[in-house]
Amino acid sequence: MGAVKVALILGQGPRIVDGWGSGTNVPPFCGIRKCAQRKNVEICPFCDEYPCNRIEMLAKGYSTLIASGRRMKDIGIEAWIAEQLERAKTGFAYVDIRCPPYSIPEE
Repeated sequence: MGAVKVALILGQGPRIVDGWGSGTNVPPFCGIRKCAQRKNVEICPFCDEYPCNRIEMLAKGYSTLIASGRRMKDIGIEAWIAEQLERAKTGFAYVDIRCPPYSIPEE
């Protein structure tokens, strides 16, 4: 898949970052990043095991995470990014739908 860029819609609006597997924007201790590196997967929805227990744990805090990942896989990364940028224009931000507490597994 190469150096894939993923749109993350944050409180401050969209920004493009590296994918989970090779990303420099993801903490090195993150269990999701470690898993992606082991499986040589840039973005979790493109993994054959999606959604795994790591993603399911994270999804407890982000109710649309799994559906959004499936949408990404269905329509492709470029079309998904375009959709996210359009959503951001309406004021949508994933940070607004977070439901703490949730955790990111270390392993």
